[in-house]
Amino acid sequence: MRRNGPLALAFHALFIGFILAPLAMVCLVSFTDKAYLSLPFDGASLRWYLALAEQPEFLRALQLSLLVAAACAHSNASGGTSPQQVTRSRAISGKAASGPGPG
Repeated sequence: MRRNGPLALAFHALFIGFILAPLAMVCLVSFTDKAYLSLPFDGASLRWYLALAEQPEFLRALQLSLLVAAACAHSNASGGTSPQQVTRSRAISGKAASGPGPG
């Protein structure tokens, strides 16, 4: 296996930083106590999160999203565990994996 050189690692670090920077800014600005976006802010506040929690539509959507996520996680975990256990319980060698031999 070939390792990445320093130029490739620097490129990947810059790329990941470029992708995550807007997300980090939105998260940071969401704690402002003002009615407009501003950085740096004087004081931190949960004002916007409290206003969001007061919306019944949002709470229903959040509940449904969590239910769908739990159902997907359960089905993927149970659906992926069975084939893994089958392949683990059989000693699959190169000969057994290729099928029955000529004789």
